[in-house]
Amino acid sequence: MKDAIISHLKRKNVILVCGSGHATTRMLEARLNVVFPDKINIVKCVSYNEYSNYTKENVKDIDFVITTVVLKKQSAAFNYGRLCTEQ
Repeated sequence: MKDAIISHLKRKNVILVCGSGHATTRMLEARLNVVFPDKINIVKCVSYNEYSNYTKENVKDIDFVITTVVLKKQSAAFNYGRLCTEQ
């Protein structure tokens, strides 16, 4: 039980993915750090092209991916672009 509680409280490791460069992911990173200061650990900000070359080894310690573009790879990804446009 104690391990389950600790796991639930642990900050989640996240990769941010942007379509073309790092400017958008840096803005997203700043916003997420304000909204979720003690909940997530942003491990890396990468472009779509860089992320598309990742292997399972590259993401073995990542809990989920937050992206501004649709990803072709299967992953636990949250599409931030869709969240921004939904009302």
